[in-house]
Amino acid sequence: DTLMVWAPMNTCFFGFLQAGEVCAPSTSTFDPSWHLCVGDLAVDSLEAPAKIFVTIKASKTDPFREGVTITLGKTDQKLCPLTALLPFVALRGAQKGPLFRFADGSFLTRQRFVEEVRQLLTTAGIDPSPYSGHSFRIGATTTAACAGMDAALIQTLG
Repeated sequence: DTLMVWAPMNTCFFGFLQAGEVCAPSTSTFDPSWHLCVGDLAVDSLEAPAKIFVTIKASKTDPFREGVTITLGKTDQKLCPLTALLPFVALRGAQKGPLFRFADGSFLTRQRFVEEVRQLLTTAGIDPSPYSGHSFRIGATTTAACAGMDAALIQTLG
């Protein structure tokens, strides 16, 4: 389950996404026409992938459910969305249902994701109270701004 938590953390951060865009809203609510599934992922190359394409079918910033495909690129660093996501997908397999599922088959909800992240922060000695499902998007935009990315591009991404 460690890979299962690491994969959405990297997906959210590098994709400028919030938890609700990659997790199911509750343990009893999953709609494959709305929520992220394994079939919503594609790679640019099966032999040596450098990019993963993630189709986000809908979000609160997409009221007409037109969807958008985001590209997550290989970073060749310790933090890399490909090295987080590809091993998880290989382990998970192609079974239908939510992309992010635990080994027991239960799927990752927004609430459980936030709980898992807060537990990791607590273990690391960091106060988890300021962190929420929106923290990865905020962290991505802050990191992009500190790296000198154009403000208009940051606004478009996150």
